[in-house]
Amino acid sequence: MRQVAIVTDSTACLTPELAREHGIEIVPTEMLFEGRVYRDGVDPPGDFYRQLRKAHTLPKTSAPPPGLFLEAYRRASERAKSVLCITLPANLSSTHQSAQQAALLAKDELPGVAIRCVAAPAVAAGQGLVALEAARAAQAGMTIDEVAKLVVEMAPQVHFFAVLDTLEYLAKGGHVPRAAAWLGDFVGVKPILTAAHGKVERLSQAQSKRSAVNKMLRMMQERNPGKLPIRALVMHADAPQEAEEFLAQIQAKFPCESVQVTQFTPVMGAHSGPGVVGVAFRVAPAADAAASAPGALAAR
Repeated sequence: MRQVAIVTDSTACLTPELAREHGIEIVPTEMLFEGRVYRDGVDPPGDFYRQLRKAHTLPKTSAPPPGLFLEAYRRASERAKSVLCITLPANLSSTHQSAQQAALLAKDELPGVAIRCVAAPAVAAGQGLVALEAARAAQAGMTIDEVAKLVVEMAPQVHFFAVLDTLEYLAKGGHVPRAAAWLGDFVGVKPILTAAHGKVERLSQAQSKRSAVNKMLRMMQERNPGKLPIRALVMHADAPQEAEEFLAQIQAKFPCESVQVTQFTPVMGAHSGPGVVGVAFRVAPAADAAASAPGALAAR
């Protein structure tokens, strides 16, 4: 039995295959759209993005209720002595509070199982990357305190960039109040955004998606000038071909210890709109340690 099992919510945009491979429990966020309630990543949404493009009313999303987190804690406790739940930051969603409420409920039902909730320092595939790194650390035998500390320490190490086709969905959704003020600045151009600690920031803009991708590649290089091996997730919202092209460019420019394409789940796509392409990456820990070793700088 492992020391720690990882739980996260579906906004982490992890594919079911990745979650199964790393033993991560995914708690589905709920969405009301076109008169139906969907469990994110569980219920087939049909042609969600086609419907979203013509919808007059945007989908409404809600945090998973504590009961769904409690179910995930039960499953996780069957294979680990403790459970670490990684969620969206509290200022973006009530998901974190729901996870904490479930942890309180679990004290009576799962005595002896330590459960902790921590907010991810990044969103979407950034949160997914953090969950994957936490799962790797748990598999390596770290304790729950050590894995929780790792999540916090990853804040400056996880880089997240995304280009949006439009800011309209983000502005209408209300989760990023400043997005409405940005609308006038990005007429006819593609905005490039980042997010950390629950704050979405505008980084740059480009005349086309292709030039925006090139800018994101340059920003990746600025944050990894030594071109050290990286771990990355390339994400997209109904733009699979653009994501695959971005993946190929990343692989051509950087040594990749692991890199995969993942799709925005419908709940995330409801906030961003279709057409998003982005990346979350981190310099691989072994490469980072080697680069900071004595004599490494001179060798390079």
